[in-house]
Amino acid sequence: MSGPISPFDEPGWVAGPPPSAGWTSSGRFAAAVIAALLIVSAVLAFVLVPRDVAPAVGADRPDEVDAVIAGSAPLSWDPQLAGDAASAATLAQVYEGLTAFDAQSQVQPALARAWSIEDDGRRLVFQLRPGITFSDGTPVTGADVVASWLRLI
Repeated sequence: MSGPISPFDEPGWVAGPPPSAGWTSSGRFAAAVIAALLIVSAVLAFVLVPRDVAPAVGADRPDEVDAVIAGSAPLSWDPQLAGDAASAATLAQVYEGLTAFDAQSQVQPALARAWSIEDDGRRLVFQLRPGITFSDGTPVTGADVVASWLRLI
């Protein structure tokens, strides 16, 4: 019984576009896309990579600089309202806590010079460093710390 012959039954038939399909079959399209991507990458690298900027006249150049690169601006500058990671990373650089982590992830004093756990672990007592002030020069008191904590909870 002889029926219609499908292209799959023909010897030597190869799947794909015919040889005269234009510039895509010759690889020119792929080469053009790769070239365009390389050009765009080079332009972005030139524009986005910071250049070494000379310090201002008379300015000392620090040996070490701490930098935080955030993916986006904080959702809020208010620690009570900011719950996302970008806000936390930024606000950690702006506000000082009672304690802080050192390079080995050990808790160290920050605004508090010392602390103790009392009443069978139900109460934390912090001793503030002397002479700490807000950015406007107003002294930071224990009442300020308590008010900040009560606002957060």
